[in-house]
Formats: sequence, C-alpha cells, structure tokens
Amino acid sequence: MGPFVAIAAALLTFLAFWVQYKANEQQRNDIALERFESNLFELIHIQHDITNNLIFVEKKDNENIVQAQGRDVFQYVYEDYNFGLDSKYGDETPIIVGVKTLMKFQDVNRYTDLKELGCLDHYFRHLYRIFKYIDDSDIIDDNNKYKYSCMVRANLSQYELIMLFYNCLSSNGNEKFKPLIETYAIFNNIRVELLAKQEHKDLYEEKAYQKLNENTQIIEQPAPRSRTNFIQQKWLLIFNTIIAIAALLVSLLK
Repeated sequence: MGPFVAIAAALLTFLAFWVQYKANEQQRNDIALERFESNLFELIHIQHDITNNLIFVEKKDNENIVQAQGRDVFQYVYEDYNFGLDSKYGDETPIIVGVKTLMKFQDVNRYTDLKELGCLDHYFRHLYRIFKYIDDSDIIDDNNKYKYSCMVRANLSQYELIMLFYNCLSSNGNEKFKPLIETYAIFNNIRVELLAKQEHKDLYEEKAYQKLNENTQIIEQPAPRSRTNFIQQKWLLIFNTIIAIAALLVSLLK
C-alpha cells in the first residue's frame, strides 16, 4: 500500500502547485483588469473636463463675445452659428447658419472648411483616444469592449453624437475614427431626424446603428476588489486543503 500512498501524495502535491499557479494567474488578470479600468475612467474624467471647458467665442465689433460653453457649444455650432457665405460654395448654398445648413447643401467633406470648428479638435482627438484604448486592449474580449464603449457613449449628448457623425465623415476622422464608430455601434441611439439629410445615415455601415446581437451574452462588469479577494481566498483554501491531505498521506508512509 505504501507505493500507492506515495504516488497519491505526489499527485496531490503537484495538484496543489497547479492550484497555486492558477490562483497567481487569476490575480495577475484581476490586477491587469483593474489597471485597465482605472486608466479608462481617468480618460473619461479628462474627457468630461475637456467638454466642460469648451467655449465658443464670436468676434463682434472688435469684441470677443462668448456664445456658448460646455456641451451647449455642439448645438450652437450645429444649428445657430452664422458662418457667413463663402464664394467657393456657389449660389446653391445660402448663408451658412450652423453646420447643419452646410451639410444640407454641400458635400460632407466641406466640414473641414469651417475653421471655426478648430475649437473642437482637442475634444474629438481625445474621444478617439478613449475608443482606441478600448479597442487596443488585449485583456478584455470583444463583448466587453462593446460594453465599455457603451459606457463612453452614454456620456455623449445628442448634439455631440451629431457633430461626431459629421466629423468622422470628413477627412478628420474617416480613416481611423469612423471604423471604431461602426465596430462599437456608437450611433445606435442617435436621433436621425437631427441629421442635415436623412440619406446621410447611409454613409455609415448599418452596424453603426445596431446594438450587439441580442443572442450574444455580454459579460457582467468585472468584480470589485472584495470579490477578487474572495476568489483568492477560495484558491488558497483549496491549496491548503490539498497540502494537508498530501502531508497526511506522507505521514502514513512513516
């Protein structure tokens, strides 16, 4: 019986080390995920600051007059600001009151002609950085990438989405940002009636407006640290139990 007990003890010892390895692996994954979430929430916080600090100034009679601040800037430049009339737009374009008017009468690439929109450049660059950070992550799967993208999207107002819509159709975002918009369905709750033309909707792939397939399970938000500690304690209990059994079997050999 001795050899069998020895073999059993050896197997249990091996199993104990395997359990410890899995526990360490789980801990590394938890730490990586916590670091990812911490960085993401910090990026979102910075985006909020950028948005709140937006200011649109119009010069009248040699004075700078603040016309809109924060999120209100998006609605103001889209519907209300008088961009004037440039001869290169031709007779078909009336006085450009808001980005909406320009997009209605001209090609969407004319968006970049509106130099006054330079005040939004930092906003869009940083917003792209957030979605790119999620997309580049190798510690979460596609389902969770969609979930985190939804968290970011939930912070965007309707006019932010509308301006993002046209920004990403222009040369500013067509190459890099637009594919992310489509991949993570950022426009699935956009108010299409606010677009300059309803047919502009077709300039994005249909998946930009669709939620994740309802048959696809979205993994729940990662557990807080308290649950992480519970999982670690569970692995440690299993490890200690196996070591105790192995020690008991070894003692039987003596």
